Amino acid sequence: MPRPARADRAAATRDAGLRRVSRLTRWLLAGALALTAGCSAIAARVSAGASHQSASQTAATDGSSQPGGSDSDSSSSDSGSTLQAPDRPPSASGGPGGVTSGGS
Repeated sequence: MPRPARADRAAATRDAGLRRVSRLTRWLLAGALALTAGCSAIAARVSAGASHQSASQTAATDGSSQPGGSDSDSSSSDSGSTLQAPDRPPSASGGPGGVTSGGS
């Protein structure tokens, strides 16, 4: 009967190893998710601060470069911040238009 005891011990060792690997995998996954969330938060904070800073610098530059300013000057500086319709609608290019996908 020494064989079944040896097989049981091998199975127990294998199961313990699988539990350790499973635990390690879970911790690595949790760490990777936390690191990703942290990097995302930092990137969002940095990019939001940069766009806010550049917008305020642009506004300060526009105001200081045009001390008196006329109506046409102020409308040209506002045109960058609002959406406008195109002068004419887009049209087709008139090319051959044939597309082959996956061909070699």
